[in-house]
Amino acid sequence: MPFRRAEFNARVSDLPTNCVPMVVIIRLDRIIQCLLLDSPIESGNDRNKKNGRFSRSSGLHSIIRRLLPCFLLFFFTFCPELHAEIKDRVVAFADNDAITFSELEDHYATAVRVTPNISMEEVLNTMVNRLLLTREAKRLRLEAKNEDELLKEYIDLKIRAFIRIDDKDITQFYEEHVANFEGKELDAVRDDIESYLAEKELNERLKEHVAELRGRACVKIQSTPPIPPLSRGD
Repeated sequence: MPFRRAEFNARVSDLPTNCVPMVVIIRLDRIIQCLLLDSPIESGNDRNKKNGRFSRSSGLHSIIRRLLPCFLLFFFTFCPELHAEIKDRVVAFADNDAITFSELEDHYATAVRVTPNISMEEVLNTMVNRLLLTREAKRLRLEAKNEDELLKEYIDLKIRAFIRIDDKDITQFYEEHVANFEGKELDAVRDDIESYLAEKELNERLKEHVAELRGRACVKIQSTPPIPPLSRGD
């Protein structure tokens, strides 16, 4: 049957944009075999007609070499998911959990608006820490509406509940910074001092806890390309 280009183009145009035509998949391995091994492509009918009545011309290899880039372009054009998957590589591992570059981009775009001088490495390490904390919270079967609330519940249960600030620590802090309180008595600022010291202690213990989790896990940070800074209009 003669090849009808118009009919072929019409059928291809009816395919979904994320579908790879089977004709490309079927023939691609045979084309590559021909180019790599420099051997003719032989079908079942060709093998039955070895006696010279039908032979492949040497010009076939040249034609295939010219068509291969078109086939490859056609393949990736009709398979955008494959292209996106290759581009969206993994930038960090924590055991069996992974962080992709697209996730890093999203978190960086949010973080840089709050802290303009934050680096991509800092954002990535924060994502790894949150991943480890979230995993521990789920291991304890804690539940919450979102990840932020889940982490808060875990930190309150695991760390904050064990923090105690002594009166002598409050008094010592007041005496060391009395000039900053503008003449206010200790009793007037006691609660503020206690809250400040409690948060400071919480941050220190949280860093130690995260370091412990990272020490138990297999954490691998991949090298990441720099993300250009966002403009003020973004």
